[in-house]
Amino acid sequence: MQMTFKNIVKEQVPPQVIISIIFVAMLAIGYGVWSQETSGTIALSAPTYGTELYVDGQIAGVSKSAGEKMSYQYIEGKHSVIVSRGDFWPWTKDVTLSAKETETLRPLLVRKDVKPSLVVAKVYNNGVISESPEYTDALARIDGAVISDQIKAALAPIQFKDVRSADYFPGRTDVLLVAVNDGVFAVETGTSTPRNFLPVYKGTSPEFVLSDNSSILVKDGSSIFRIVGFDK
Repeated sequence: MQMTFKNIVKEQVPPQVIISIIFVAMLAIGYGVWSQETSGTIALSAPTYGTELYVDGQIAGVSKSAGEKMSYQYIEGKHSVIVSRGDFWPWTKDVTLSAKETETLRPLLVRKDVKPSLVVAKVYNNGVISESPEYTDALARIDGAVISDQIKAALAPIQFKDVRSADYFPGRTDVLLVAVNDGVFAVETGTSTPRNFLPVYKGTSPEFVLSDNSSILVKDGSSIFRIVGFDK
């Protein structure tokens, strides 16, 4: 009889061992399919290029562009997530994954090095010193701003003290901008944990008003500052 690998295996290896080998091989080959049955997906849209995603202390990926879709599978259960970039405050979240389900996150990154620009109070023109129209307008807007009932309702569960100004973070309805005694902060609404509390401006008893979709006007004492690009 011609000796082939098939015949050698048949003569030397007991049938029950062959069955065990086949079973293990099938598990190994089919692991991707098997893992999908017990894993969920963490997904997000990168806030900026170079966004780093860490899951359970291990880096999962780095975005190459703003808005890039990042999606990774992890076994069902609890996981800790950190979204960061070197010049931004890190954003953290605890997630509980369910099998075959996707947990879509909306991380918020706020710059550490925001540099407010001063809105000058006086202008000099043809030998005459007068109040700056930009300053006068900003002062009137800030002094006339009120916190809406909708914002008050969103603030209630957070239990801030001495809130001086509050509004939605530009472009978000799940994050508030809140001015308290020592600065202006971005704080998440909702019940997920931890609740991220990110500094936008540090000062003494500031007040603010939204200027447009990407900036705010902050009054601190008698000075007024424009803050632009704190989330990009």
